[in-house]
Amino acid sequence: MEAAASDPCPSLSDGAISVFDDALLDESRPGARRPESPFTPADSWIGVRQEILDERRSRFRLEPTVHCEWRRDVAAPGALYVLADAALGWEALHAVGRDEFVVTSNLHLDFATPVAMDSTLLIDQVHVVAVSDHGVLVVADIVDEPGRRVALATARFAIVAKNSKNAGPVGQEQAGAGSGLQRTRNRSDDGNAVSELFDLRLLATATGDADTFTYAVLARPELRNDRGGMHGGVAAMLGEHAAAHALSELRSGSNYRSVESRAVFVRPVPAHGGVLECTVRVLHHGRRQAIITTSLLDDRGRVAVEVSGVFARTDA
Repeated sequence: MEAAASDPCPSLSDGAISVFDDALLDESRPGARRPESPFTPADSWIGVRQEILDERRSRFRLEPTVHCEWRRDVAAPGALYVLADAALGWEALHAVGRDEFVVTSNLHLDFATPVAMDSTLLIDQVHVVAVSDHGVLVVADIVDEPGRRVALATARFAIVAKNSKNAGPVGQEQAGAGSGLQRTRNRSDDGNAVSELFDLRLLATATGDADTFTYAVLARPELRNDRGGMHGGVAAMLGEHAAAHALSELRSGSNYRSVESRAVFVRPVPAHGGVLECTVRVLHHGRRQAIITTSLLDDRGRVAVEVSGVFARTDA
């Protein structure tokens, strides 16, 4: 699968933790973004674009690409994470001092309707709710072009100094590394576009207090930001999709829809082309809803991104 062409623009993400820096507005810098471009290399794969209106204002939109198709003509709900990470992070950046930047601590999405593949999604009514020692809290509506609400997005961004170690490259010394899992030994997935994007492969299942599914996933370099880490919104999208896949394995023949999803970013994930492990725990699945958590692990087996979600049954 070849990467879609993308503009050689500076990164606004740092691994699974996104980083936003207003120096990127300086068009005299080599590689500065043009007035309209993907935010990062990963954004071009998902379909997020940014139009800079002036030094303070910017317009973001999502036009789902073929890589986002979850069911026929329906995009993966987690694709909205990529849009929210970019747009709400931009607002958070402009709420802090010029010697500071922000990193994403968590993202929360409440879904109102499914996302059609042929839709264009926009950020509307974005507000910085609070700036404190606990970070920058930002909320926004995600709407379609006619103005109908598709989701409500909430995000919290930690405030860090520009000379923080978080500004450095992510995992470049580990290029080509991975967890040691062998994709070639694993059963192929269902073949939908999102599973193919992450090369999602089911390794093992277990039962107990929670039904557990262990997956191998590919940390594609194409899903990186320019710092070499996996885009934060993409990592959250992966977590939401793995949960949906596990639920379909467990409740084959039943239809569920994601209605709420929250991602917590613990540490960066290198996008080195290696294989990582993803563990899904189905804490509850009943007649009306399912509650699921997904843990994306780094090369050392540590939790890097934790995604929790609520799925509503649509055929009950």
